[in-house]
Amino acid sequence: MLTHIDIKNFVLIDHLSLDLHSGLTVVTGETGAGKSIILDAIELALGQRADNMIVRQGHDQCEITLLFSINKNSGADEWLKSHDLSSDDECIIRRIITSDGRSRASINTVNCPLQQIKELANLLINVHSQHQHQALLKRQYQRQLLDNYANHPKLLDNVSHIYQAWRKTYDELLSIRNNQQDHSAEITLIKDHINELEDCELKADTYELLDFEHRQLAAIDTQLIHLNQAHQLLSQHEEENLLDKLYLIEHEIQEQKKLLPQVDGLLEMLNSASMLLHETNSELERLLSSLEPNPERLSQIERRLEKIHHLARKHRIKPVELHTLQDTLLERLHSLVHSEARIAELTSELESINADYQRAAKQLSESRIKAALKLSKIISTQMQELSLGGGTFKIEIQTDQNSQPRMDGVDEIDFLVCTNPNQPLNPLSKVASGGELSRISLAIHVATGQKMTIPTQIFDEVDVGIGGPTATIVGKLLRQLGTQSQILCITHLPQVAANGHHHLYVKKSSDKKSATTTIITLNRDERAKELARMLGDLTVSSNAIAHAENLLTNAETTI
Repeated sequence: MLTHIDIKNFVLIDHLSLDLHSGLTVVTGETGAGKSIILDAIELALGQRADNMIVRQGHDQCEITLLFSINKNSGADEWLKSHDLSSDDECIIRRIITSDGRSRASINTVNCPLQQIKELANLLINVHSQHQHQALLKRQYQRQLLDNYANHPKLLDNVSHIYQAWRKTYDELLSIRNNQQDHSAEITLIKDHINELEDCELKADTYELLDFEHRQLAAIDTQLIHLNQAHQLLSQHEEENLLDKLYLIEHEIQEQKKLLPQVDGLLEMLNSASMLLHETNSELERLLSSLEPNPERLSQIERRLEKIHHLARKHRIKPVELHTLQDTLLERLHSLVHSEARIAELTSELESINADYQRAAKQLSESRIKAALKLSKIISTQMQELSLGGGTFKIEIQTDQNSQPRMDGVDEIDFLVCTNPNQPLNPLSKVASGGELSRISLAIHVATGQKMTIPTQIFDEVDVGIGGPTATIVGKLLRQLGTQSQILCITHLPQVAANGHHHLYVKKSSDKKSATTTIITLNRDERAKELARMLGDLTVSSNAIAHAENLLTNAETTI
């Protein structure tokens, strides 16, 4: 239930803090005062598209906060918990729109995308407005109303879940069948590609090893030149080399050992150096003996690398990726070769899923038919009360169990109506009178609203085109609905307004600088004066007040 609204800098509202209660709350006010401004703010907070024009002139941003009590709303409570947004028995939704058109929204102080806000909104509030008269003419909306009344979400979810499995299997089967005619050419091409790759004998590290060996063999002549020069300088040069020089240095210092014992340390270091240089010379000789040009091997590697680079360019990938391409092609070839087996497998799966779907769809159809009979009688009865005497309403359901599965079942649902006795039933879309459509629409929404699990419902001037005794009936129906859920009704009819458990009055005031809309809660005396005004009494005479008091008394004693 919506318990509080706080609005700042929204269009004509400077700041509004409003507590709301259970039952029927009516909203009235003079033409142009902005009676729908509460609905506009609620819809904006719950994810409706916004622009910077809604920010009150002279301010940087507007802010709308809605507080809901969800202790009796299991659907909203479960949704919040599943999204880690739960906060005891309350839900706070806040939307901020800046003057440059940007906006942000939050649920229980956590920033959330508008799509999440909209999902949650569907569990908190349902809006009935004048434009839904036209929506009511569409079969999809008619099906939605019937399903809401039938209250069978598990049946709907089951049908939807099985349909999604059927769709996935069907699409894969269709894709394989459509591509079968191209399989032969593709198999031939893939085999050719695989043969080329197999000729290269590629493994995960083949290219890297070949590339490294190629660089080694290509550089061997240069390596031999430099290593031979190092060998000459170390030991092979006839006139001077490093080992001979080291021997001479060691001999010169050894001669001084008898008179200069301190040279022992130098001799030890020279001895170590000599040993290291001899080991280095031995390793260098072994390396030189192992290195020799191999032009045949180099030519062989160059041919393999050339083939690898050619294939890489052909398939537009890097050479190191060719071995994974081979695996991919083998998987694709296996898939194509075994497509007939896959078709048989998918066909069997599809038959099984379709059987499950038909059983689930049948259960859904039976539930709809049962609900349609009850709802048709209720709406027909209410049509009599709304001055459509002799009128009849019927929900027609045509079921084709052999039709292709759909997300919402196999039923075609049509709302049929006749507004006078002895007339044939026709689709609701063929009702000629706007006033008749308004009354039928109201009867439907009141009837379906009685079974809705959504705790708050808003009726935005759905009583347009209704007057006289019918208006009194409408008021009583809405008041009765208010005993089952929270109802907000924006109305211009005093007969409807008198039936409210609570009454909000919208007033617009202006000066030379700006206009401001305020909303106040009326007490009983103030309600009588407002009803008198709505009755058309400009001076609010005692007769008008008496009439208004009579309306209030009748409403209070009825329920």
